[in-house]
Amino acid sequence: MRKVYFLLVVLVVALGFMPVCQGALNVGDKVSFTLLQLTDVHHFAIGTDPSALYGTGSSTQLGGYARAATVIKRVQAENPNNILVDSGDFLMGTVFDWTIYQGPAAMKFMNELNFNATTLGNHEFDYGITNLSTIIQTAKDAGFNVPILSSNMIPDPVKYPAQQGLSDFMASGVIKENLVITLANGLKVGLLGILGNHAANDAPNASNLKFENDLSAPTSSGTTYIQGKVDYLRNNLGVDIVIAVSHSGIHVDADGHASGDDVTLAKMVTGIDIIASGHDHQITETVVLENNTRIICAGKYSQNLAQLDVNVEIGKGITSTTLTNNMLTADIAIDEPIQTNLINPLIAGIDATLLERTGIHSVNDIIVTTNSDNLVIAGSSVETGMGNLLSDSARYLMKNSSVPVVAATPSGPIRTGYTKEQQISFADIYRTVPLGWSPATDQNPFIPGYPMIKVYLTGEELYNLCQLAAYVSASKDKVFLSNLPAWDKVYTAVGANLNKIAADLSGGAPGDIQAYNKYVLNYVAKEDVISDMGKLAQIAFSLFNASTGTVSDACKAAATVYTGAASTASTASTLCKMFPAVAPTISTDFFLNFSGMQYTHEGMRRLYQVDNVKLYSPYDVKCSGAVTPVDKTMLYACVIDYYAIDMLYTPFFKTATTLLQIPIKPKDETGTPLDGTAESILRCRVDADPTIPGIQEVTEWEAYLRYLQSDQFPNHVITDADYGKATMNRVINKSDF
Repeated sequence: MRKVYFLLVVLVVALGFMPVCQGALNVGDKVSFTLLQLTDVHHFAIGTDPSALYGTGSSTQLGGYARAATVIKRVQAENPNNILVDSGDFLMGTVFDWTIYQGPAAMKFMNELNFNATTLGNHEFDYGITNLSTIIQTAKDAGFNVPILSSNMIPDPVKYPAQQGLSDFMASGVIKENLVITLANGLKVGLLGILGNHAANDAPNASNLKFENDLSAPTSSGTTYIQGKVDYLRNNLGVDIVIAVSHSGIHVDADGHASGDDVTLAKMVTGIDIIASGHDHQITETVVLENNTRIICAGKYSQNLAQLDVNVEIGKGITSTTLTNNMLTADIAIDEPIQTNLINPLIAGIDATLLERTGIHSVNDIIVTTNSDNLVIAGSSVETGMGNLLSDSARYLMKNSSVPVVAATPSGPIRTGYTKEQQISFADIYRTVPLGWSPATDQNPFIPGYPMIKVYLTGEELYNLCQLAAYVSASKDKVFLSNLPAWDKVYTAVGANLNKIAADLSGGAPGDIQAYNKYVLNYVAKEDVISDMGKLAQIAFSLFNASTGTVSDACKAAATVYTGAASTASTASTLCKMFPAVAPTISTDFFLNFSGMQYTHEGMRRLYQVDNVKLYSPYDVKCSGAVTPVDKTMLYACVIDYYAIDMLYTPFFKTATTLLQIPIKPKDETGTPLDGTAESILRCRVDADPTIPGIQEVTEWEAYLRYLQSDQFPNHVITDADYGKATMNRVINKSDF
């Protein structure tokens, strides 16, 4: 009996130190909680500084799991009523991707810190749907038990057997449609996980996987579907607060205007209290309020832990919030358990794999340095030194070619740049182009990276490829976009007048052809629009003067010229009407950096139309010499990564290139168009060693590493003479002259 009494006393004392849910709250009760968010960490386990500086006290260092853990534990201790989430893209970005099949570092980190939930971003699908299922299962086998939220993903394993794994995870609850958490203070919080439209478009390896994310109208399928999920949480599960852990995106411009798919989500779906946004990598400096929904974003790369302190009155909802961005700077102490038990063992394993694959002993071994200040990240829609460097490395794979070869590298996969005098380690090189995974089954599944592909394009398609890049630039030119309605009126008027002139002349009536020509010359000079029209009057007048036939014949010939010009004006008018709708969907990630090719466009003067494309000699590795015109009828080899080729076959790009009238159809070496399947693309892989049976893939990061280790950099220095501002002459914008 005394033993039983003693045990009861111990139990009572122990319970006194446990957090106890106070039970259901009543209308008018006031409570608070803290939401903590990381997003788009991209496996930046040791932060964003050059890898060799990690742990050295560098004042520029930001982020890393061990610093994040320190702040997370501090905030959680201050307020036990908290929710900790990750908004996707936790994989894909650094050498820690090499831990994928051992249980990804990111998922081990979330498990160690007891995250309440995460969601799938577009880059989780870079590995392909089957591989993603394998990754999740491997993590689960290693003890991962953090709920993965995906509320608008609808697998169809009957139609697409590769989606069976994701379907099974949803059925078993590993991937959840929703999650309800009752905090210690009694507040009942419902969570959803959303992948937005633009993010889904950035996941070509998941193009057959359905996401209900069409929010274009109140009655759109995505709007009604997600609204139903919110209503179920509130009406059926009785939650007090709804949080969307969303990988959809928010961007706040310099004027404070917010846009992006998460802003649209807030506008179209009612009842979401908070959106913890990911995808666009921008830290929200203040809470964005839209339709009574509060939107925050922690940014990227583990640089910042977003902390939203929320006050709630039951029956009324959120009454106030305070956003704190906890920048994870170098002065924040490293959490020793995470560093010792997680980070250090993972680095040791990566080093062993690196040695076997490349002969390099450590991820922190220095490979090159640079004396240029022009190697910033190529995350823009203009030519950059970094973009040129990466595209040159792709073209260098064809260094033994005796005929012109071009290379195209999208800005999207280029994830970082370098500062002047930086000591650039292998880890830094890898995270410059770290993305992707080969869908091939004949390669080492433990090594990430998009394989390099060699396809063939006609000279006409090279023009179209350059035009695509020019349109990306145009889509970010605010002055250009604002002038399109006015220019539409100009082109419409010009077209109508030219058609009238053509109609007058086509009957052979002499009229006053000089007056017609004078009208055209004056109109074009006044409006400074289509440069081809500047030649029009001269051509027509020459036909009149040089004609050996009758005046009637000359008029008919001139009418033909005017009709063609009117058609050009009509096309320009159509572009003016259509481009403002297309522009917001065009990301700077789509900008193409070229090697072996130079193009000219006229900027605002002529709707960014490309009018000249030239090629460098195959022996001119860094594109510094003479150029020769492209033959539009020839086939040219083009080296490009798997991601970019795959993107061309997505519904978004098929629609965009059709609307913009710039068809691009990659072909194999026989000139046969690819059908867009993985099998057809993989047939065109660059083979690192044709003397060995099978294909020895070259990933994008390997191509870059090989280039930096080649005789093109004899002193192991990326020089300003090769990649400085003065060398950037591959995109010529006539508006600049």
